[in-house]
Amino acid sequence: MDEAEWFAERKQPLALLAHVGRKVSARKRRLFACACCRRIWHLIDDWRCRGTVGVAERFADGLATSEELAGAEAQARAGAQELLGVGGRDDGAWACHALCAAKAGMTSTGNGAVNAAGIAVRAVQWGAFSEALRQGQARFDIIANQDRFGDEERAEQCRLMRAILGNPFHPLPPRKGKRAWEQQKRSWLERNDGLARTLAEGIYDEQRFEDLPILADALEDAGCTETTILEHFRGPGPHVRGCWALDLVLAKE
Repeated sequence: MDEAEWFAERKQPLALLAHVGRKVSARKRRLFACACCRRIWHLIDDWRCRGTVGVAERFADGLATSEELAGAEAQARAGAQELLGVGGRDDGAWACHALCAAKAGMTSTGNGAVNAAGIAVRAVQWGAFSEALRQGQARFDIIANQDRFGDEERAEQCRLMRAILGNPFHPLPPRKGKRAWEQQKRSWLERNDGLARTLAEGIYDEQRFEDLPILADALEDAGCTETTILEHFRGPGPHVRGCWALDLVLAKE
């Protein structure tokens, strides 16, 4: 895969993950799964399953224990099984179950992060199927709707993956001059009484991604000229936990 293919990929988000391989941390893999589940929030009917997403996010950041993650996985399983028993929409619940798996951050193709993304696509397709049935569409139209919505969701997952991984062909900090670049970054975060650092921490902790343009202004005022970072913060996103630029500012892996 070359740089043009990296930005053009719309069908296989996991191809992007495979390209960077073991360079991607367990944290980022799990947060990608969480972002996939947050995209289908409206398709997750069980409150217990919704709660597991927050637990998985906290676990990724070292703020929840393995026992708490296991408890969340059990809650998601219970919710999914109950939905299945009454004929409800259970794909979203199973996606939550997958992102809580102990192996969700591992590099194998069968890990929970991979499974959660795939199940999220199925949840979207099932939602399209249900809506088409409700509208009384013909069988051919129902299948076409499923395919179209599945393709659109995979394209959005590709955008999520790029938002989390950035551009591996032009990584930051640069391989050459890394120490000098890190020193510059520290100066951005220390100037103006540490305003940029305070903003970045608040945005991350409270998921106030709508404030990222304000962070870009604060960084620029502090001397940041790294246009890739500034443009990302001012751009349309998607912006999620695990965002490559915010992680870079906050020194998260």
